[in-house]
Parts: sequence; structure tokens; C-alpha cells
Amino acid sequence: MRAELLRQLRGLLPKLPDPLEIVAEQILGLESRIDFVAKDPRGQVVLVFLADRGSDLGVLADALAQCSWMEPRVADWVKLAPQLGLRPQLGVRVLLLASHLDPRTIAAAKSVEGPVIGLGIWRPVPTGAGTEILVELLGAPPPALAPVAEPIVSRFRTGLRAEDFGG
Repeated sequence: MRAELLRQLRGLLPKLPDPLEIVAEQILGLESRIDFVAKDPRGQVVLVFLADRGSDLGVLADALAQCSWMEPRVADWVKLAPQLGLRPQLGVRVLLLASHLDPRTIAAAKSVEGPVIGLGIWRPVPTGAGTEILVELLGAPPPALAPVAEPIVSRFRTGLRAEDFGG
């Protein structure tokens, strides 16, 4: 069941409102596996986790730890594969997909500062040929934070005074 679910999600992630391009699957992170490492259209890394019913709160804790583990490694991924277009300065966020979300998971996700955690519910939809997965994201997908530009400070000095300008 899980393998089939992951296969179908692989095809759904690029079709989300904030489409995700899969970069890696089933990679070993900090003590456990990350289902998908993806990037959004801006180049921000998104870690996608699939939670079984009743495990979403624990998976959320793991996802936050994995996010913290992955963040300093994104720059290394850029060195190894610059063609991926990853942008480490945008940070890493999480998308947790579950068949059911515990209200504590939703509350915990909302309490994390910034647009770090996205939540979604997947549902099986019977079709004539079997079952298809439908994903419903809760709220809008968290937008990537734009990097804060450093103010431009001119170091150029002319030696001119206000009087030189006719003032």
C-alpha cells in the first residue's frame, strides 16, 4: 500500500498548486528516511513526508528534525548538482501528507514560526481501474521567503560640499 501511495504521489507533487519537482526519493536523513526531497519553482527545498493514520504527530517532529538536518547540506547539494537550481538562501520547508491529521499536529504546525510547514490530507478515490489518490492541502501552500536584500551603501566619496551644488 505505501509503495503504491508513494508511486502515485510522485505523479501528484508536480501538479500541486505550488508544484514540486522531485530531486531525490527515500534518502536517509537524520536517523530515518525522507520520502521525497523536492524543490518548488523558486528553488526552495521541500521535504515531503507521508504519515500513516495515527503517526502524523510523530512524523511532524521527525520532519522538523530532518528540516534542521537538511538545511546546512543544501549548499553541498548545489556544489554537487548545480543544475538542480536549488537556492540554499531560501531555507528548507516541510510538506506533511497524511490520511488523517490529529488536531494536535495542526496546532503544532501552526505554532512554528514562519512558512516552514505545509499540511495536506490524501484520500483514496475509487476509479474504474482501481484507486487514485487525491491530495488536499490545508490552507495555501506556504510561500518561500524571499531573501532579504542587503541595503546598498555607497562607499564613494567625492569631497563635494553642498555649496558646490549652488546651494
